[in-house]
Amino acid sequence: MKPNDYEKSEIDSLSYQLPKNFVPDKLSEPVSIKTPFGEYVSSVTFKDGILSYYRKLIQHSGYHAAKEYAAFKEFCKTVNKNDNQQIAFKIISN
Repeated sequence: MKPNDYEKSEIDSLSYQLPKNFVPDKLSEPVSIKTPFGEYVSSVTFKDGILSYYRKLIQHSGYHAAKEYAAFKEFCKTVNKNDNQQIAFKIISN
């Protein structure tokens, strides 16, 4: 087995001030995953007209047997699915 010696960490945080008549239609639930391959956290909040997004991805280095590939693939799919979520907005009248 060849080790994965590539440890990687990414943390992103964004905040948007939305126009007063824009509100999110629906926000995704927070996600928190810990596996031998890495950790992933994401959340979206809306408060006082501010839409905030937080994301953390840590990829662990180490030895991973071929039999763990399915679990690794599932971890990657979950991260990708959550990273590509979209938000629809409603326009409300004041």
